[in-house]
Amino acid sequence: MRESTIKALEEARESGRKLILVTGRQLEELLEIVFRGPEGRLSLVAQNLNIFIRMAEGVDDDTWSHHLQNGDLSEWFRWIMKNEELADGVRDLEGDRRPAQATRPAVVEAIRERYTMPE
Repeated sequence: MRESTIKALEEARESGRKLILVTGRQLEELLEIVFRGPEGRLSLVAQNLNIFIRMAEGVDDDTWSHHLQNGDLSEWFRWIMKNEELADGVRDLEGDRRPAQATRPAVVEAIRERYTMPE
């Protein structure tokens, strides 16, 4: 998520105002998380937590670590999924520098602890 978008969201949240950013396809793009990887070679889109978990379990380690360490995951959980507790838990993992094999299951488990997923 762009820094300017995050700043606008923070300001609207603090002031209690609603923020209308864009309409149509652009709004859809703001609500998604896109796994692109460190070199931008991918374009794997997750619009919800169920798809996110499937993507998380399937993306390569470099892509996972890239998005985790950039703060993309916690920001998506905080601003789009509107779950501060989940975002804070993931934020703690971002600076951890553990391998993807350790952080990926931790994030997926944090989601499953908070949400009931369809079978």
